[in-house]
Amino acid sequence: MEEIKMQCPECKSTHIRKNGINKQGKQNHICVTCGRQFINNYEKQKGYDEKTKRECLTAYVNGMGFRGIERLKGVALPNLSCKTINNLCL
Repeated sequence: MEEIKMQCPECKSTHIRKNGINKQGKQNHICVTCGRQFINNYEKQKGYDEKTKRECLTAYVNGMGFRGIERLKGVALPNLSCKTINNLCL
């Protein structure tokens, strides 16, 4: 295996090796020191902006169903869960 010059996010060791490819086609790496598997660059999680979240919450509170909000705002149904609604209310 080829040795890569990068740091382990766990132990900061530079003794890193390639370790296959994940489902998204990104290169996996493994730290030889601590055994942690990781990818080189993690993308920031994408999400909806606060304005869209508030509009969905307002529509839900005013009696619109999840499927109606999905059609109106283009927000995927799994993202309109009770957990999401509760998090917005807090």
